[in-house]
Amino acid sequence: MRNKKVILKKAIFLDRDGTINYDSKDYIKSAEEFKLFPFSVEALVKLYQKNFELIIITNQSGISRGFFTDEDLQNIHNKLIRELDKQDAKLLDIFYCPHSFDSMCQCRKPNTGNIIKAVDKYNIDLSKSWFVGDSEKDIIAGNNSGCKTAFVLSGVRGLTKEIVENWKIKPDLIEENLLTTADKIIELENL
Repeated sequence: MRNKKVILKKAIFLDRDGTINYDSKDYIKSAEEFKLFPFSVEALVKLYQKNFELIIITNQSGISRGFFTDEDLQNIHNKLIRELDKQDAKLLDIFYCPHSFDSMCQCRKPNTGNIIKAVDKYNIDLSKSWFVGDSEKDIIAGNNSGCKTAFVLSGVRGLTKEIVENWKIKPDLIEENLLTTADKIIELENL
């Protein structure tokens, strides 16, 4: 019996809130509150057309804190999927951590549990993949997984390029938003 060669895929792992949609310090609790940045669909389409698998890795502790339910979260994600489907861009999957900040679970960023689940499920080549997010925990999770990392300044935390450049673990890219990040990744990867 011959061994089947497994083809590894490249992926863009994406934080959700502050990266592809407007964030809120009070959590995004419903599909009505979920608003994509005007550039997000274009950015995701560009990456998808360059054969990157699009995978969201998001912390959603609002579930464990009782601010919204798993069903509310599914409605939010269905809205996102519908918006992307209109442009022929497909999310491969969405992995989320519903646990609280102090749960010590392995799926909550900066831990890498959900990234590892995605790699195992979809045969992702981390060395050819990127993690894009708007927080230090996103950059740490991507770095600890072996991805290249990109930080977007579009989140609500008020972080500046100067602050991010002084982190212990620095991102490979610091960009204004997901669209400028997508363009830069495509340029750097010579796609």
